[in-house]
Amino acid sequence: MGNPTPQMIRNAAALATEATGDQSVSDVFHVVKNRLKHGGYGNSFDELWTRGMNGGPIQFEGPAKRGYAAFLNIRTLEDAVKWSGTSASVLNSYIKTLGDPTMQQKSAAHVGRALEFRASPKNLGKTLENTAWRGTDNDNQFLTGPKDPLLSLALYNKILPKTKPTSTNSFAAVLNKWHPGGLPEPRDVQIRKTEKKLNPLQIFGKTLQHSLQILGNKR
Repeated sequence: MGNPTPQMIRNAAALATEATGDQSVSDVFHVVKNRLKHGGYGNSFDELWTRGMNGGPIQFEGPAKRGYAAFLNIRTLEDAVKWSGTSASVLNSYIKTLGDPTMQQKSAAHVGRALEFRASPKNLGKTLENTAWRGTDNDNQFLTGPKDPLLSLALYNKILPKTKPTSTNSFAAVLNKWHPGGLPEPRDVQIRKTEKKLNPLQIFGKTLQHSLQILGNKR
């Protein structure tokens, strides 16, 4: 991956105030993408992070406490370190995590269509029902119950991480190319054994040999 964009840096900085650890950050980012696809929470990442800036409902406590204006001014990793209080090495790890398809798939399986989450039981002071929680103090509780707001299936299917395609050079891919319906059923093939033609001299020799064998048997 090349140099991160200012948006990627801001995303990592905001996530660092909402979660701790690569997988936990990936999980929260999955909720962010769910909200963005939903359309009712904001039309861009920055709008989601700073929704309470102009009197709207606060979506994320981390950016709200550290200041929206300063957040929007983040352009470099050094800016993000100063704003979030997180080291450059950790922020770089989070930036890498946000582009990791394996992490994304794990988050999709864990978080699903959740649009909201709460802190871990330790930080919140209680364990919530009908939530997806990984079980550690660093992991948030994602609201997945029947009464919780969830992204529609139609919209959710559009943000699911794509699985890695199989190699087109694999035996299975080549086989499917030439036999899309599978290999044909085996057919019975009759093999006829043909005898090699003999010349007259060879015929005479075989006849003589056969006659001598008969005479020998009569003795």
